[in-house]
Amino acid sequence: MTSVPIVFSFDDNLKIPACVCISSLLQKKKKDTFYEIYILYIELEKETINSLIRLEDHFNNFSLQFVSVKNHLDEGFVIRGISKAA
Repeated sequence: MTSVPIVFSFDDNLKIPACVCISSLLQKKKKDTFYEIYILYIELEKETINSLIRLEDHFNNFSLQFVSVKNHLDEGFVIRGISKAA
């Protein structure tokens, strides 16, 4: 089985597009592929996290890990309208 790490970074403003993107990714994956999905976040509502966790009820062969980057905010900066969350 092939394992593929994938990283997403978003906030609650982009929760719907992120859920659609991850769902689409899981719907179209090959049966012999395992996705290690990492979600980097500063703040996410509990509802957003629960929505993503519920994907486990519909898909298999993937893992979902949430990684807080809140303690690293001083290392990032905003440029050209791209937020620190991105």
